Amino acid sequence: LRWFFAASAAAGAGVVFVGFAPTYYLKPVWAGPSLPLRVHIHGILFTAWMLLFVLQSFLIARKRTRMHRRLGIVGAVLIAGMLVSGLSVSIAWARVDSPGTGAVAGVPRLVAVVIPLASIAMFALLASIGLLYRRRPDVHKRLMLLATIALLPPALGRISFLAARGP
Repeated sequence: LRWFFAASAAAGAGVVFVGFAPTYYLKPVWAGPSLPLRVHIHGILFTAWMLLFVLQSFLIARKRTRMHRRLGIVGAVLIAGMLVSGLSVSIAWARVDSPGTGAVAGVPRLVAVVIPLASIAMFALLASIGLLYRRRPDVHKRLMLLATIALLPPALGRISFLAARGP
């Protein structure tokens, strides 16, 4: 069972990579428009979280609790930065009105922005509660996994969009 969380973390990181590969990680391959600095900061913070979550899960699976606790401080700082960045990028995205960006897959942009806003709100809430319960490993690990799962809808939405339309 201790490897379940490590495998779940790795799977989540895979979903994020696949979902954001065309628009971020492998962007030069698809040659899309350049991204603003705010999006790069957002991408760095959220990627750092996914990598840290994978590392933290594997540290616990390997019974390296002391290192896990030390790195937890990085996670707490990341949560705060991710909340600010997630809200900022989501709101900026909702305000953009350029040709071809008025709707996402037929859904008006202001309706579609609910998904990333809800994701970041759920993530921040669950991760913060997870930090409060860090002395209760059985509760902490479940809350941190649920927090990370809350981040997946934007990546999953991009995967389904790619499957339907191509990059």
